[in-house]
Amino acid sequence: MFYTYAHYTPEGQLFYIGKGQGGRSHSSKGRNVFWKRVVKKHGKPDMKVLAHWGTETEALEHEKLLISCFKDMGHQLCNLTDGGEGTSGIVPWNKGVLWSAEIKVKQGAKNIGNKHWIGRKHSAETIQKQKQAQTKFKLVGTHRITKEVIVLIGKESIKKAGFCSTQVYECANKKCKSHKGYTWVKEPLENA
Repeated sequence: MFYTYAHYTPEGQLFYIGKGQGGRSHSSKGRNVFWKRVVKKHGKPDMKVLAHWGTETEALEHEKLLISCFKDMGHQLCNLTDGGEGTSGIVPWNKGVLWSAEIKVKQGAKNIGNKHWIGRKHSAETIQKQKQAQTKFKLVGTHRITKEVIVLIGKESIKKAGFCSTQVYECANKKCKSHKGYTWVKEPLENA
């Protein structure tokens, strides 16, 4: 059984929304630095289960909705993401494990000739193509509650409006439902 939960300071201030099962809501393991700072300053958090879910997918979707809604209402949450990142069942990599010489040689041989992304830059031609592709359409955001409509063109306008361009594009491409309370769609530019 999965659930969504909230953490509050002892004074009743909401500061974290999460998804879990078992004793996750009471655990301090695996929390981010901001969560730890709030707990260090205010003391052990009060926890409240908000809803129970039959599947992890349902709990993840509810977590995303709650984070979006509470952020839209002005709550300063410690959540580093917009939620929905399922990590149940994943075994974290153990930094203490020493690789044998044989494994190191095999891994090194696999990587010979690979051009890793780190440190590489796009060519001027690629950057120009990306800019042209971005300006062939506009992004229309509609607030789910107030129905306010925002029209943005290109990454710079998205950033200036206070949104994350990656999240906006993912919403417009139907990979997520909303970003900062807005649903997003792509529409062609009239003059393009």
